[in-house]
Amino acid sequence: GGELNGKDEIHWKEKLRKLAQSSNKTIQNVLQRSYDELDQLQKGVFLDVACFFRSGDEYYVRCLVDSCDTEPINAVSEIKDLASKFMINISGGRVE
Repeated sequence: GGELNGKDEIHWKEKLRKLAQSSNKTIQNVLQRSYDELDQLQKGVFLDVACFFRSGDEYYVRCLVDSCDTEPINAVSEIKDLASKFMINISGGRVE
């Protein structure tokens, strides 16, 4: 982040292009390991949040997660568990 602070948009776009071409394998491995350790239900909730509900209101996301599954789940518990594993972030009532 410090490398981008105070830089112009052109610098940001160039850095993003470079990261897309050669992302840090260590970070990818840590993220992959964290994802692999989730159970199937947690993976489903995580992917739903990451793909469809990003930046959503926390209450709204919980309601949608509750309604998406064919089996009854405790969306509050699942979302809090993902947040405790740093897979998602809840801040200001928003889910990231």
